[in-house]
This record gives sequence, structure tokens and C-alpha cells, in this order.
Amino acid sequence: MTATPNVMDLRGTIVLGTATMGLRAAERSRADDVATIRLAYDLGIRAFDTARVYAPVGDPLYAEMLLSEALYGLDDVLVMTKGGHFRTAEGGFAVDNSPARLRRDVEDSLGALRSDRIGLYLLHRADDESVPLAESVGELAALRDEGKIAEVGLSNVRLDQLLGAVEVAPVAAVQNQYSPLRTEWAPVSRVECDKVVAECEARAIPYLAYSPLATDGPPIAQLRPDLMTDRHSPAASLLAEVLAVSPALGVISGASRPETVRDALTVLDNATGTRTVRS
Repeated sequence: MTATPNVMDLRGTIVLGTATMGLRAAERSRADDVATIRLAYDLGIRAFDTARVYAPVGDPLYAEMLLSEALYGLDDVLVMTKGGHFRTAEGGFAVDNSPARLRRDVEDSLGALRSDRIGLYLLHRADDESVPLAESVGELAALRDEGKIAEVGLSNVRLDQLLGAVEVAPVAAVQNQYSPLRTEWAPVSRVECDKVVAECEARAIPYLAYSPLATDGPPIAQLRPDLMTDRHSPAASLLAEVLAVSPALGVISGASRPETVRDALTVLDNATGTRTVRS
């Protein structure tokens, strides 16, 4: 996995996410998850999202190794991963955006992915201010200059932080929430995310929307019966709506079963006129 398709092509695409596969690994079949990832590739998906934190306790590289197993040897995929956010030995979640921790996370991810360069590497919790953002982004820029990562990205970022980060290094992508049917957005508010979308659009930076199908509890069909059509499921129709918010948007689909991968892909071409990333 050494090829790095143009990150700008992520606008208008569907990216396969692995959070469910990693965080719920104990409840799932590893073989089935590998098969689902391979199916997504066979169906045309070329961008895959993971993170250091998407892991069961005691197995910090699980999700990245899952992608490595499924995609190893393919030269036309973009694997993006994130660091600075991780599971603790007690089962909780912690943030450390220090340059030393980020460098360690990048090196660990390179090993887990069996790659000599990571296509897109994101600071996972840019909203955490325990370390000055300029220091964190500066270290990622140094790792890029060393050839260990191809592009720098930010996740969970406010507008003021995005503006500060681009003063340090080019930002190739932003990964923030975009959940139309959820009331409270966290850790970055909906108002702030809308500002980031507008800035990304102005700068031609892909905004990768995570949790696009999240609700406060009720199913999508109950909240939005108008999304039920002959052509698309309610979930696919909602993905199409999110993609239509801005030309900057791509969506991260946590499709963790073959059926949901196929369903998510029905929105491409027909609904949005876009296709998944290909090198």
C-alpha cells in the first residue's frame, strides 16, 4: 500500500471506515471483516479510513492490521489513519498530541500497515489543546518531509484551529462529524462544523463527514419517512443528502457488512454524479 491517490479526489466520494470493526472486534468475525473490506475494494472503493484508537484494549494496532491484511499488495488504494488518540490499558480513551507521541504513532502505523508511507495522516483530536496545535501540525509536516506520510490532515477541528494549522502546513483533508439527524454534535458543534465546511469549500479541502447516519436513537426511516424511495434505502438517501451539502464533502461510511457496503454505493453516479477514488 504505497500508492497515494490524489487526496483532492476524496470530494464527493464514499470512504470505508473501520471504527466498528476495530472497537467491537470482540463481537465480530475478523475473517468476515477482511472479506467486507475486500468486497468494498472489488466494488470500487479506493479510500479506507482507520485510526490508532479504533482498537480493543490491549491490541492497539488492530484496525490498521485489519486493513493491511485485506489490502496488502494493492497499489491503488489510499489508506488514511489518525494518531494522538488511543485506548488506555484500563479501557478508556486518552489524547496526547505531543510531537514525540505523534512520531511514535506514525512509526507504529507504518509497521501495522506494512507500508513505507502513509497516504493521509490526520491529527485525530485537533480540538484537544493540551499541546499547542502548531507543534502537533509542525511535527506531522516534518514527518511528511521525511517521506513517512504523504499528506497532513486534521480531525475534530474548529475553524480557528483549521486557520491556524494552514499557517503551519498545507492541510490535505479535514475529518469532522456531519450528522443531520443527530441533535448534539461532539466534540465539535454543528455550528462550528458548518463554518469548517464553508472554509474547506473555499480552500478546496476535502471535508470527510463521519457518522453521517447517526441519530439520537430512532431509526432513520422513522425520523425521515420521506427518504424511503424505490431507488434507495433511507440510509443511502441520507448519504446522498450529506454529499449534496457542499462540493467539499465526502462521506465516511462505517458499512461493516457486505449488504451495507452495496447499499452505500448505490448513491454514487445515480444520486451525486460522483465515483469512488481510483488512481
